[in-house]
Amino acid sequence: FVGQKLKRSVLKDDLVWGFVDAVVIGWLPATISDFTDSTGAPAPLWRARYCSGTLEGDVEDLEKEDVLQSLASYCHAGEVWQRDHHWINKNIRRSVVKDGLVWGFVDAVVVGWLPAEVSDFVDTNGVAAPLWRARYDSGELEGDVEDLEEADMLESLPKTESLHSSSKGGDVQEPPASASASASASSSSSSSS
Repeated sequence: FVGQKLKRSVLKDDLVWGFVDAVVIGWLPATISDFTDSTGAPAPLWRARYCSGTLEGDVEDLEKEDVLQSLASYCHAGEVWQRDHHWINKNIRRSVVKDGLVWGFVDAVVVGWLPAEVSDFVDTNGVAAPLWRARYDSGELEGDVEDLEEADMLESLPKTESLHSSSKGGDVQEPPASASASASASSSSSSSS
């Protein structure tokens, strides 16, 4: 992430008042960082220096989830990706398909979503449908983003999570065993540069 540009939200009274730009200037691996995550495990930190707004020149140490969220915000600042869905910050696993064969798997984190009434996406029946944005954090797609339909999300979430609920808020049937998530390793239509 070092050298990547970020867009961080400025909060006041728990409301977003605006955004400031930052750049990742360094990091500490978990082995030497004195930071622990919510499970108590050692975790890495990334240092960001603000380069705009009232925080210009200040630095902040960020957890991985904060960096991923801020990267997605920077790359897609013009879009109104929301963060109020229970799948936000969930880890997912997608298969990488090459020449029709599963080549491997990559991990991603869900960084935003667009409800059906906001999304310009329509499903195969021509009905407005929600989208979720995932940022890959491993493998050859690391750093790329992909917009996923609900069926893709249900296939990519851990099985216990995907069975709990959908965008409709109700119980979801288990996806068929033959269904598999697929992330195109060569597709870049929703990937950032």
